[in-house]
Amino acid sequence: MEVSTIEGLMESFATAALGLELTGRIRDLNQLPHRLSCFEGSDQRPSAWVAWHTDRGVASFRAIYDEAQSLHVRAHVVKIAWWIGTEHHDGWWHCYPKFPRDWIKGIGRL
Repeated sequence: MEVSTIEGLMESFATAALGLELTGRIRDLNQLPHRLSCFEGSDQRPSAWVAWHTDRGVASFRAIYDEAQSLHVRAHVVKIAWWIGTEHHDGWWHCYPKFPRDWIKGIGRL
């Protein structure tokens, strides 16, 4: 999975699932009010971070793509952590390629 694809999924998640209006991309980690440390470590799965200025302040996202589970459920399965100001959330989400703006909490059927 390419980083640009994961970044596209995060943009979809930010706008469709969270309802954020993205006003400008942040490309420098030093501009963030917090650290994207939730998933640091030795995990070898594809991952990406993205951040934007939004209608609710700075929003940043860190994602890990689970290729094995994605193949199993035929959906994009992603562990997402996001911060909007001091608010922080994380968890597993998935969406189907035919419905990229319909995000469902969880990793899909087992």
